[in-house]
Amino acid sequence: MPPRAFQSRVQDLVYNLDVGLGIKIIKVTLALAGVFILILLYTVQEFRGLREAEAMDAAQIGRSYALDGTLTTRVVRPYALFTVLRHGLARTEAARAAHAEAGLPPDTFAPAPLPGIHEQPDLLHAPGWPMVLGWFFRATGTAFEPAGAATLYVPDRQIYLLNHLLAVVATALVYLLGRMLFSHRVAILATILYVLSDLVWADSVSGLGVTLAGVLVLVTLVLAAAAGLAREKVRPVWMWVVPTLLSGITLGLAVLTRYGCATLAPGLAVYYLVVLRRRSWIPALAMLLLAGAMVAPWVVRNLEVSGRPFGLAPHTAFNDTRMYPDDSLFRSVNPQLPGGRDALGLLRVKAMRRAPEVLGRQVFGMGGGVVMALFFTTFFYRWSRRTVRALRWGAGLTLLLLVGVASVFGPSSVRLLHVLWPVAVIYGTAFFFLLLDRLDLRRPILILGLKTALVAASSYPIVLSLLPPRREVPYPPYYVPFVAEIGRMMQPGELLSSDIPWATAWYGARTTVQKPNTLDEWYEVNDRIRLIRGLYVTQVTRERPFSEFIGVGRTHSWAWLLVGRPPPLFPLREVLPINNAEQLFITDRPRWAR
Repeated sequence: MPPRAFQSRVQDLVYNLDVGLGIKIIKVTLALAGVFILILLYTVQEFRGLREAEAMDAAQIGRSYALDGTLTTRVVRPYALFTVLRHGLARTEAARAAHAEAGLPPDTFAPAPLPGIHEQPDLLHAPGWPMVLGWFFRATGTAFEPAGAATLYVPDRQIYLLNHLLAVVATALVYLLGRMLFSHRVAILATILYVLSDLVWADSVSGLGVTLAGVLVLVTLVLAAAAGLAREKVRPVWMWVVPTLLSGITLGLAVLTRYGCATLAPGLAVYYLVVLRRRSWIPALAMLLLAGAMVAPWVVRNLEVSGRPFGLAPHTAFNDTRMYPDDSLFRSVNPQLPGGRDALGLLRVKAMRRAPEVLGRQVFGMGGGVVMALFFTTFFYRWSRRTVRALRWGAGLTLLLLVGVASVFGPSSVRLLHVLWPVAVIYGTAFFFLLLDRLDLRRPILILGLKTALVAASSYPIVLSLLPPRREVPYPPYYVPFVAEIGRMMQPGELLSSDIPWATAWYGARTTVQKPNTLDEWYEVNDRIRLIRGLYVTQVTRERPFSEFIGVGRTHSWAWLLVGRPPPLFPLREVLPINNAEQLFITDRPRWAR
């Protein structure tokens, strides 16, 4: 008996390794190893530090949250600075008037202190990504030592590590959603296409919060699919009510990560109205109310510090318009924003100018274009399951709204289109298998060949990214040793000004005023708020067309920066040329003297 029992256990082990649980474990292990190798190769080839201004901006806010639990920023934009100041003064005057109306003695009135230059509340970003960064910095014990001579700042690695972990979670969710909506074979191929998408890992190494937003959107869609499938199968009420309500919470978290995720709300509401059928408006409304409840505390905070529910984020729509070229709006001390028809006309012109590029390159060309072509073709096919049809139309409505948002709000919002890439991959893959079944191919080698062709046509962008040469450091204008040295020359309590304030705030750890449009506006900050002790100017300013510095335009008062000689009355007199005068550091004394 003992030998037979031993032989039986050996046979069971061999069976499990061949066709049972063991082979599944081996496949999963090999898949994870493949993903790890891909991540390693892509990171080595493509990541040489943060390149996006928004990524550095979010990183320094995340550091503030990790160190003191506040969402304050070291990047001081003139528009935001004076918005907070005016709102604070208006609140103080209103409180003083209420104090007087109550008949209280004037000397007992104690106004609330205004935020100092080093405690400026962030008015530009949703809080989700900086908060998650802060939590991750704390959990990993990230030491924010000053950046040194190395070209890669150590905390940058923590950021892309977090994004890579989130991308792996997103990969698992893609499989889960594909399995729920279609089948195992669709889920597997869709997951492969997702993993081999260049845009997934480009977003990951960018340092932006798009990957986190994508994970939250995927969780929301998984919950929505679970609710729809439970309703189709006439399961108990709680089995579709609970996922519906939870999807409202995750939708709210997605909006708190990227404001543009609010475009998912109409599509999700339409989805629930279709799949939940009788009295479906009640759970749909409850879902939206829960999402609103998640966002409400942040809205209240913004109203308190700026008088605007979403801070100054909506005003970024006026960037890169005829009235405010590039980001000149936020470099203005007191900009005059258009209203009514003028604003709509300005934004309409911008949207019409950008929409062809957004549609042509960013939407139809996403992931190489093949999968997107299959996805759009599915809108001409009627899927048999109501949940599958409704989720596709909800995603289509969201994509349409995102195109409008990306056309109006610019490059930062264009990346948000990527949160719907998993949906396109899953539906495109399902339609591919539908066509494959219609061909009725009897030879497995032909089926494998067509699958390989689809993968190859969709993954060529990542193959090109992995080929030499290796990506260089993001100079100009960002070079960590230069920025770190500027930070070391400035004292912690001193105020710096620069045309790349996000870099000096993150790598130099110094509060930095973004260089205003005009010299007079620079004096507004220097004379009214706090003395500016240094001015760091890069190729962002010095390599702009000379025509912008002549005449009576916004930037003509900065023309002296082209020759590197301060005007007679300018308070900063000492000039340090950097890298053959490609950049300049202008300060009140020769801080570089040892």
